[in-house]
Amino acid sequence: MMCRHTLSVANRIFNAAAAVVIGVVLLLASGCPKSPAHKTAAKEGPVRTSMTLLVTVRDERGNPLKDALVYWVHKEPKEHTAPTRQKAVVVIAKSAFHPFVLPAPLGTSIRFTNRDKVLHHIYSISEAKAIDILLNKGASSAPVRLNKAGIVVLGCAIHDRMVGYLYAMEYKHFSLTGAEGTAELAGLPFRAVDIRLWHPSMTTSSEEITKRVSPSPDGRVGVDFVVSLQGTAGHESSPHKSPAVQR
Repeated sequence: MMCRHTLSVANRIFNAAAAVVIGVVLLLASGCPKSPAHKTAAKEGPVRTSMTLLVTVRDERGNPLKDALVYWVHKEPKEHTAPTRQKAVVVIAKSAFHPFVLPAPLGTSIRFTNRDKVLHHIYSISEAKAIDILLNKGASSAPVRLNKAGIVVLGCAIHDRMVGYLYAMEYKHFSLTGAEGTAELAGLPFRAVDIRLWHPSMTTSSEEITKRVSPSPDGRVGVDFVVSLQGTAGHESSPHKSPAVQR
């Protein structure tokens, strides 16, 4: 009888000790804080390497500005565009250039097509490219290659009010605003960058505006430009000037 009683007491003591041990283990497991490294990894998520800029351009009256060229300006040679063999077309219709502003990478070949029923004499005396083309009605020109960076002001020696613009780009990332005055620059590095804007109707046609833009956590940044144009904010109204005047 004594042995049985002793064994029963021993079993109860063992079971109680085991329950305490299990409870301590569960308590430690449930209350053990996660490591700081685990918390940091969960919070930060994937590392961003690029960002997208959503650019809005308006004039001083708040109207959206079409045909504004925005681009990332930088010093890194690897981000400059290599000479390309791309092709583009400028159409002449109703005595106007279409598109009015055409940005294109260096090396692009431009062909002019005359859809008017009159002769046009297309020319440019710009430093970036000299052009002299007689273009009969319905005819197309030989390709004109943009081999130097910069603005090419187009005109017609017969119809003086005809003006258009080519912009030979040495940078990879550029965009032109549409009718809503908006443009998008994607694939830029996730760091502070300089964004430049140009428009042919700015108070000085050769003037450009530069803004320093920093990234946002989600990689999408809104950028607003306000541009002073000829004929607004006290400036005298002036039509687009011919290439001879803008030289």
